[in-house]
Amino acid sequence: SFAQEFNLIGETGPVKWVVGAYYFHENFDINLPVVIFGAAPVVQAVREKTESFALFADATIELSDRFAVNLGGRYNHETKDFLSNLSSNTTALGGPSVAFVDVPGSLKTDRFLPKIGLQFKFSDDVNAYAQWQRGYKSGGQNLQLLPQYAPEGIDAYEVGLKTQFADRRATFNLAAFYYDYSGLQLTANIPPATTIVRNADARVYGLEGELTFNATENFKLN
Repeated sequence: SFAQEFNLIGETGPVKWVVGAYYFHENFDINLPVVIFGAAPVVQAVREKTESFALFADATIELSDRFAVNLGGRYNHETKDFLSNLSSNTTALGGPSVAFVDVPGSLKTDRFLPKIGLQFKFSDDVNAYAQWQRGYKSGGQNLQLLPQYAPEGIDAYEVGLKTQFADRRATFNLAAFYYDYSGLQLTANIPPATTIVRNADARVYGLEGELTFNATENFKLN
């Protein structure tokens, strides 16, 4: 595999920004032999080639001393080429020597992934935020010449509060989040020895809090 990322970071007036590009290449293969009576008469294999590139930008705009807006976006293009292979070598069991089944496949994905965030400072020690962003995970090919599994998508929502008090010796952060998945990739085990990936929809609700207190220079509670 090979990956390369370029970033250009700057600040223009009230705007802090970053733009960049990303490239990824991978050749991957997996072989799963099925052993019977000490021999491996059946071998399942998937060969996979991935080419992926992305362009992205992110900007935080300070509209006032207290209020800022964060806007971002990422365009991602990816192609995957697969070759599913099923071979047999059953000479140890008195069967034929070698047989092959090759099934090619491909998967192409184009995604634009936006992000929107709001930040508000109630004071120097208390600020709140809210954000929404979209993400995805690549699809792929199952073993045993089974169907492909689709890309996974997510819409992630989060609101939170970050505070400091007691002369900034104490920090308290609180966040609530909601994740809406489309095509969540789940691993399913099918007896006796088959593992595949399937897609399903899912929703996650969460609440997270953290309190840190520096009681002394040498003692901290978390």
